[in-house]
Amino acid sequence: MTRSKIVVGIRAIDYQPLLDWATDEASRWDFDLLIVHCIKGRLSTEMPYSNDEEQQQGLATLDDAIEYSRNRGLAAVSLLREGFAGEILVQCALEAKQLVVGGVCRTRLRNMLQPSITTYCVHHAPCPLTIVPLPH
Repeated sequence: MTRSKIVVGIRAIDYQPLLDWATDEASRWDFDLLIVHCIKGRLSTEMPYSNDEEQQQGLATLDDAIEYSRNRGLAAVSLLREGFAGEILVQCALEAKQLVVGGVCRTRLRNMLQPSITTYCVHHAPCPLTIVPLPH
């Protein structure tokens, strides 16, 4: 039997409030954590670009998050994926008890230029969703 888990999506910056909330909740309910960090996908398979630096930064962020979670006595696993974070988080949350994402105030122009991960998760999450406010 698999243990219940909380999926938390983090960014390279400002992820501490998300992680604090998720680790508190996981401790309270004795759940495991799946910490997911997404990097932007390639624009085309015909014109790949090297994103080694972005991957290394993502892995370092995940290592810090895992260490923090394990220091709090939690079983935590990390996942680095490439693509739109909203779709990846929803996919990871299919068997989760909860999905935790960050929310920031966005302008209409920014929403038009870049899709909102939080809005995507609100509409597609297969489990309860918690939006933790992040600093601007």
